[in-house]
Amino acid sequence: LAAPAATTAAAAAGGPGTAAENPGAATDIDVLLINERPYVEMTLWWLDSQGIRYEREGYDRFRIPGGQRYRAFDSPIPADFSSATFLACAAAITGSTLTLEGLDMSDPQGDKAVLGILAEMGCTVEEGDGAVTVTGPQKAFNEDAGFARAALSGGTFDLNAIPDALPALAVTACFAREPVELSNVPQARATETDRVAVMAAELGRMGARVEELPDGLRVLPRAGGGGSAPEAPAPTIQTAPPLIGARVHGHGDHRVVMALAVAGLGAAGETTVDTAVAAAVTFPGFFEVLRSLGASIEQGDAGAEDIS
Repeated sequence: LAAPAATTAAAAAGGPGTAAENPGAATDIDVLLINERPYVEMTLWWLDSQGIRYEREGYDRFRIPGGQRYRAFDSPIPADFSSATFLACAAAITGSTLTLEGLDMSDPQGDKAVLGILAEMGCTVEEGDGAVTVTGPQKAFNEDAGFARAALSGGTFDLNAIPDALPALAVTACFAREPVELSNVPQARATETDRVAVMAAELGRMGARVEELPDGLRVLPRAGGGGSAPEAPAPTIQTAPPLIGARVHGHGDHRVVMALAVAGLGAAGETTVDTAVAAAVTFPGFFEVLRSLGASIEQGDAGAEDIS
């Protein structure tokens, strides 16, 4: 079996898991190109836990003897870091403290790297007993304009291993005092939508300064959005909000919808996200969770959600 010049790890990750129970000879999997390596590690982690035998040559070749069997097990399944990303980013941009239960930092899920990125941007991330607490940095508040902004730091972040985090981190980048570049993630153009182009366009509707790159996004602070000196002792008071509420298109893409909803939490004014029902693809009850955290959300027309 030859996995093609894949843009994602799906083919390589799924192959070893199904090949183990094939009768007869071993299955050889040759991988020509792979992104998102943590998904392969997740598969191998589960094979190890099941005692499944395999051989590997890095990420280029896998050999799985056939005739093996999986066994029943009773074990807690760690929560999903990909879904938790949206809530963690919501805490970051609103300067809030949020505890996410069920997350296991020893789990091989790649998207746990998002927490490290948020820490680099100025958040406090604390690991507890079966939970992770994220606290956004001190907020700058413009009394006259009536909006708040988490004063996040900028940076360049390689998202090759965590492309699903691109939409949420693009939103988070809008609330930074300094430029943020999300790079080395060309495969994000080949998901449910071209998420690079889509996030650039939709955040642009909200007033963000976003430059589309071949393999990612560069997000710049809005004019009047605050100082850029990383050594500044405290956030600079803004003269313009980082995002303006608008009607945006979710493109029927669950991660785009949820990211734009998070953007609406920090924007000045109301944001309407259409095709919002798509969030249920991976996070049923997403909007109910936001409401339980104090967000003002109303169901609008044709499956849209109004966030303020």
